[in-house]
Amino acid sequence: MQDVANTIGCCICGDILQEPFNTLGQRVYCAKHFALVNKPHRGLWRAGLAQLIGLVAFAIGVAVLGLVTGPLTAPIVWLPELPLHWFRAYFG
Repeated sequence: MQDVANTIGCCICGDILQEPFNTLGQRVYCAKHFALVNKPHRGLWRAGLAQLIGLVAFAIGVAVLGLVTGPLTAPIVWLPELPLHWFRAYFG
C-alpha cells in the first residue's frame, strides 16, 4: 500500500509522480507539463517587440507635436494656495 501522505502530484494535473521529480522553482510537474512549461514562448517576444515599437512611435509623435507647436510663450501661473477645503474639513 502506498503512503498517501508522502505522495507528490503534478501542480497542474495532479497526477501522482515518482522520483526523479521535474521541478521548476518550488513546483513539481509531470513530464508532459514540464515540457510545456519549458518550451519557448514566441508570443511573449512578439508582445515585447510590439510594446517597444509602440513606445518609440509615441515618443516620435510627442517630439513632432513639440516641433509643430513650438515653445510655450505663456508663463506658467501657480496658484498661491491649492483648493484644499475638503481636506481641511475632514482632517482639520
